[in-house]
Amino acid sequence: MFSFPSKAWRWYVELTVSEKNLLWGIHGVVLGSVIGAYKYVDKQANRTSDHLEITYYKVDRSKVKEFESAWNEAARLAQRQRGYEWTRMYKAIAWEQSPFQYLCMRMWSQKVDKDYFLRHNQKVHDELESRIDSAAEEKEMNVYKYVVDDSIVRVIQ
Repeated sequence: MFSFPSKAWRWYVELTVSEKNLLWGIHGVVLGSVIGAYKYVDKQANRTSDHLEITYYKVDRSKVKEFESAWNEAARLAQRQRGYEWTRMYKAIAWEQSPFQYLCMRMWSQKVDKDYFLRHNQKVHDELESRIDSAAEEKEMNVYKYVVDDSIVRVIQ
């Protein structure tokens, strides 16, 4: 029953220093790979996005079609980029009473991904943004790093 550990110990003792170092190096590589793979899977499973852009637009009724056309093209451009997650656009129902007519929320996985998008599509992005800005009277953009959902769902029986 105890023959394997004693044989393994005798085998280990007979190794040279360089062979022992190689053995411990192999153990480190295997153990590091297993732990690294576990941490990677855990990170992917619990991945959170941390770059939410919220933009408010005030648009004159005469420029709605122009604004929507330019905004749709900009949204399609963003959708093809790495790190892009989703976009939501909300239009005001009470047009005149609302402080803004359009509310756009766009989620990127990280700020680095948004910066990459801007670096590699600068010319097209600037042209689309200038079309949007010419159609909109006002534009206000805010970036949020952390979004907390504190809603509670209850089922009453």
